[in-house]
Amino acid sequence: MPTRPWTNSCGQRFAGARAGLGRLSFALLVAGLSARGLVAGLLPRPVAWIGLVVALAGMVRTLTLVGSGFAFLVPVVRFGGLLWLIAAAALPPRTRHEVRSRDESA
Repeated sequence: MPTRPWTNSCGQRFAGARAGLGRLSFALLVAGLSARGLVAGLLPRPVAWIGLVVALAGMVRTLTLVGSGFAFLVPVVRFGGLLWLIAAAALPPRTRHEVRSRDESA
């Protein structure tokens, strides 16, 4: 059976594109959570802004499909996003009164 090097290359590119879409969906998740937390006052402002920065880096990281120049963002978004998700899960207000007090202090 003859080998076809182009099939291996196509398979690798398809797998990379599929993974790239998963990376983009993670960036969109972080962007949505941090934007909603910022607008509604559900997260402290620094945490929400850090989430938006991580989301932006995750969206730019998707460009690794085009070239490897953005590959340095892969660990930044992966570990930074994980730490941000842990912080966002630990810092929501316990009651509605906390949200109101954050609004009044801002």
